Amino acid sequence: MAFPINKGDSSSSFIHQCTYDVFVSFGGKDTRNNFTNILIGILNHHGINIFRDDERLRSKKILDKLFEAIESSRISIIVFSENYAFSTWCLKELVKILECEKKGQIVLPIFYMVSPSEVRNQKGKFGEAFIEHETKFKDKMEMQKWRIALHEAGNIGGWHCTKDQPQFTLIKEVFEVISRVKLNYTKIFDVKYPIGIDSRVEDINCLLDIDSNDVRMVVIHGLPGIGKTTIAKAIYDLIAYRFEGSSFLENVKENSRTNDGRLQLREKLYSEILGGRTLKELGAIKRINMRMEMPQHKRILLILDNVDKLIQVTDLLGECNCFASGSRIIITTRDEKLLSTLQEDYHLTYYNYRLKELDKHESRELFCQHAFKESKPKKGYLELVDLFISYAKGLPLALKIIGIDLYPRDDIRCWKSVLDKYKRILNPNILEVLKISYDGLDQTQQHIFLDIACFLKGLRKDVVEHILESCNSYDPYYDIEILKDKSLIFVDIDGKLSVHDLMQQMGLEIIKQESEVSKKHKRLLCYDDASELPDKGLEEVEGITLCLPQPRSMQIDFGRMKNLKYLTVRNLICKDVKYLPNELRLIDWNGFPLLSLPATVNLQKLVVLKVPGSHVKLDEHFERCRLPALRYMDFTDCKNITKLPDLWVIAPNIKWLELKRCENLVVIHPSVVLLEALEHWSLRGCKNLKIIPRILKLKSLRTFYLDGCSSLWKFPDIGQSTERLALPSSIGNLTSLQHLTIALKHMDFTDCKNIIKLPDLSVIAPNIKSLELQRCENLVEIHQSVGLLEALEHWSLYRCRNLKIIPRILKLKSLQTFCLQGCERRWKRLVLPSSIGNLTSLQDLTIGSKKNNDLPSCFSTLPNLNRLHVYHLENFPKNLDFPYCFPNLKTLFVMNCNITTLPDISSRCPQLKRLYIHNCCNLQKIPKLPSCIYLVEVRGCKSLDSQSRGRLLSQFAEKVGLPRNIVCPRGSSHRDHASETDFAHKKGFSFKFDGWVLIQGSNIPKWFNHQIGGSSISFSVSRKLPSFAFCVVIQVQSKDRYERYISAYYAIKIFIDGYKGLCSHTTANFRTPPSSSSSYSYLWVFYKRDSSLEGIILNERTDVKLQFEFSNYNPERAEITIKECGVHVACMCSPQNSAADKVACIRIHERLKVSFDERLKMFLSRVAAYVLPFKQKLDRLSKAQDGYYCPLCEIAEDSILHLFQCCPYAKGLWYSGRWGFRVEMIQAQSIREFVEHIIDPPKELLAERVNKDEFTLYAVLAMNILLDAREDALFSNAKDSINQLVHRLNKQYDSYVRSLEITQGTEDQNNESVWMDMPIGVPEIQQQCHPTNTVPTLISSMAQPFLNEDADFNPSPPLKKMRTS
Repeated sequence: MAFPINKGDSSSSFIHQCTYDVFVSFGGKDTRNNFTNILIGILNHHGINIFRDDERLRSKKILDKLFEAIESSRISIIVFSENYAFSTWCLKELVKILECEKKGQIVLPIFYMVSPSEVRNQKGKFGEAFIEHETKFKDKMEMQKWRIALHEAGNIGGWHCTKDQPQFTLIKEVFEVISRVKLNYTKIFDVKYPIGIDSRVEDINCLLDIDSNDVRMVVIHGLPGIGKTTIAKAIYDLIAYRFEGSSFLENVKENSRTNDGRLQLREKLYSEILGGRTLKELGAIKRINMRMEMPQHKRILLILDNVDKLIQVTDLLGECNCFASGSRIIITTRDEKLLSTLQEDYHLTYYNYRLKELDKHESRELFCQHAFKESKPKKGYLELVDLFISYAKGLPLALKIIGIDLYPRDDIRCWKSVLDKYKRILNPNILEVLKISYDGLDQTQQHIFLDIACFLKGLRKDVVEHILESCNSYDPYYDIEILKDKSLIFVDIDGKLSVHDLMQQMGLEIIKQESEVSKKHKRLLCYDDASELPDKGLEEVEGITLCLPQPRSMQIDFGRMKNLKYLTVRNLICKDVKYLPNELRLIDWNGFPLLSLPATVNLQKLVVLKVPGSHVKLDEHFERCRLPALRYMDFTDCKNITKLPDLWVIAPNIKWLELKRCENLVVIHPSVVLLEALEHWSLRGCKNLKIIPRILKLKSLRTFYLDGCSSLWKFPDIGQSTERLALPSSIGNLTSLQHLTIALKHMDFTDCKNIIKLPDLSVIAPNIKSLELQRCENLVEIHQSVGLLEALEHWSLYRCRNLKIIPRILKLKSLQTFCLQGCERRWKRLVLPSSIGNLTSLQDLTIGSKKNNDLPSCFSTLPNLNRLHVYHLENFPKNLDFPYCFPNLKTLFVMNCNITTLPDISSRCPQLKRLYIHNCCNLQKIPKLPSCIYLVEVRGCKSLDSQSRGRLLSQFAEKVGLPRNIVCPRGSSHRDHASETDFAHKKGFSFKFDGWVLIQGSNIPKWFNHQIGGSSISFSVSRKLPSFAFCVVIQVQSKDRYERYISAYYAIKIFIDGYKGLCSHTTANFRTPPSSSSSYSYLWVFYKRDSSLEGIILNERTDVKLQFEFSNYNPERAEITIKECGVHVACMCSPQNSAADKVACIRIHERLKVSFDERLKMFLSRVAAYVLPFKQKLDRLSKAQDGYYCPLCEIAEDSILHLFQCCPYAKGLWYSGRWGFRVEMIQAQSIREFVEHIIDPPKELLAERVNKDEFTLYAVLAMNILLDAREDALFSNAKDSINQLVHRLNKQYDSYVRSLEITQGTEDQNNESVWMDMPIGVPEIQQQCHPTNTVPTLISSMAQPFLNEDADFNPSPPLKKMRTS
């Protein structure tokens, strides 16, 4: 049977050491002395470590130990028997086992003489047991837990032991599963204090999604010492048993330095994945091929640790471009983008995961475990512990090394001394690890890193780019990206470059070591009072940082520093500055002592002038300066500035102008309107500012802050390009304000973080119509008068997280749209007033908060409400869950909710036409919808069961009267790769669909009787266009990870005998994947009732073509592809008659050139003609859930082409056979193409010294063996291994060659190769074959199952075939 383990997400909390391999839970009197005893005996005999729960030894005292044993077991076996549920101990065990299952434990249920449905639904003896429990126990909650546990356990795949089945066979299967788990589990995770591991492993497990069948690669990157290897080992221990082969290769970088090291890595990889076989055992000749091909037919887990070059990966994996479905590759590296090309090279889904530092609580616990051997600080050490944590900044390596260094010292003075030393001298062990990333940079990148660490940290990234471009004369974007990828620097949420404190300390240590060697000082850094500048070598200095703890006087001779580029100063009193070097790019001097720049200054290259809190006046001396390269100017808190001069002359290219709290600034020069490059301008807190240019049409301006300008006479007219305008929160108190030229019918305060209270708008803007307060995260109170604004039509409070008070009385008679989503406080919920029921004009309401599940019942009384958006609800509000609660609702959005099921929508919202359900990850079922429903869109609902999806599609099918169980006369499922009808377009007509459904999915449902690759499909109908469903599969591939949605225009066109109709055309939005390495697939189904088309006369046979068109608005952000489409319709397509068969057979017979036995020709002809109706055969099989999947691999959809070409069994058989044939070299899109390649193979497919006849005979035998193997797997549940199939193939081929003695004739013998004799056991065949004849009837034992168009597999298991192997 299939491996019956739970398929839920593996939980990272199950990474502890397992004491037992297996825990067995069973009901004593049913199975103790028979089945369970035998099972335990066999497992014990084979070395499986078992905890056996003996019912006779139970007592209340050992309950905790019993639960501990369950938690300490990797696998739990539950033997359900008749009397199992009568034992409360068994039921308690079951609850505990299912709790552990959610944490990653494997649960294997065995249903011994009971059916799973009895367990699941508590029927039969299980129902009797609960009747007995109800009379004895008062704890109804615990009984409910038992019922839920039984229901869940009954749904887990397991074994059903019946009287007709040999028990030993079942026990053998159980043993094989357990052995497989144990063999695939080799514990490598060995961390004494696994703090912070669980959450990070859980994040990565979500990306791995090991239950999906695609091939995935997750690259874990981050700072050196962040714990990448530790996390990778924890994941390996957690999930390795779920794969057919697994390997963890540690420290690939170091081990790849030599040829011997690379060979050892390769040996280890293939030894572990191939189950002990080595490359040497495979033979020197096959080493390279095996290295390239091995992963393609085996589901593997491969972890490559510490990779720093792409070639290290390709050297191990070779050039293979196809892993077995479900394989997972994890790579740890310091470089984020190093391996991004592997996505395309290896055809897999690719994710990047940045490992974050530990938070404060995790850091404290890890540090204390090493420093105190306990999880909390000792008394009196808390403050010191926090100082060490602040120093380490969440880096596990540093926390561990420092903690070990301090243990077991309990002298506070000693701790303080160690902290002081660490701040000045980086621990050598930490430095060694951190410096590895630095050593991997080129020389220019090393210089850039040191400049950022010493001088440029904290500046905006674009500003740093301008500075470095000025210094190095080229765009430094690439080098900065390399530093980011290697985690040496990062960009914070404000767009500023930052460096981890320990990485910065590493940079300072490198500078110190270089200076000691070269005796030169290019970078001078002074951080303490004792610091003095050197007397010699100042000519070499390129940067100075003087950050003194206390104000101090010091004279600096800048005249000698001709090459000075960076100047950063704090707490320096230096009044006599007469000269500044011309090479300066950065002046960052808090409290700059001069009233203006020196008269002799010539700062043509200056990019940043940052002098907050200085004495600068910006007088006539400053006006004489010419600073063409200046981009960033910061005069925050400069009290001497009274006017802003003509910056268009001084610094025409300025982009960032900061004038915060220049309290004496009164006048802004009119020329500021000419600064076309200006993007950011802040006048916050300029409380005496009175004069500002009336019109500010600054085309680049994005942010403009005017709050705190309480003396301003007149607000300017802001240009349309301005994205953000911050107004003073006390705007109602500005008595001198005479003119406000922004439109007060529309107020937008989106993202205004400083708004705490919304003032009385009835005075400021009594006629306001639109009020946007989105993401005003600090807004606490809204003035009561806002509830009386009668003209207000639109009001959004989206994500005002701290909102406490809103108007109690809402008499907003014109309000049509109202958004209250995300208005939740940290500890309490926002109380909505009952007066919300007075909003009689309200049409569109958005609500949602994790804490607001009880909403006012008056919502249901809103007479005009037709659109309701519901977000983040844990449960659907009970006070709104009653019939006709929303009688007029037309559109319902349910987004990001934790609900598992929806209420009965058909009775709650009887007029609902549109339903949108997005990202409700726990939603399992969608109830029946009202008959008027027109549109349903379901996205991101991962738990939605297939029955609900099918029921949803079926409801629409019933709505339009779509017939069931219809097939196309051309075959059970008419498939092709190009539209068959070429229409000459005639006049147009209107056309409209009657409903559509959009759900996530990648395959067209099998009941669509026409399916095609591409975006158009054709079929034929009679005089009336019948009801039909049109389906397309759309794939969205992200190109820009920062874009969450992509918009596109779509249109559906229909051509009926050349007449063109436009069915539907509008804009659609699709969510894009989180990275460019992944894609989302959507299934879009459109429904149409039967209709007679006005003005168009249909014939007895009318050709119809449907075409789906997309126009991507932003192709640079995402790629949208139409993969395939399908139609379900009662068609009149021409059947695939004997004439079509004849053409196919003639073509193939001509290719065969009668070189083979006619029996084999006919076998190939019938396969090539696509007359094996797999779909019909499968339809008549059992209704098992996996009935449409290949019975060999149980992964892909069953088809002939898959069986011969794509199935892992086929690939293994072809490749492992005599000539190592790579079947994927045949690029066939249909079975006909595949067989034609087999009959007339190109030279590149043939091995050396193999002719075409030998190859084709070998291929025919392989195809027949695959068909036999498929039949055995389908009917008798037996599945041979690939090695067994290969052995059988080689043996049959040798037998045929010996018996038939193939000989190649000459042209005089009509180019014939004759089968000289028939093999033993095969009857001689008498038949004729002429080009004009139809396919003759044969009775060969090999060909007979494929002769008849209606041939079918026997639903009952066939007799076993006699085989030579």
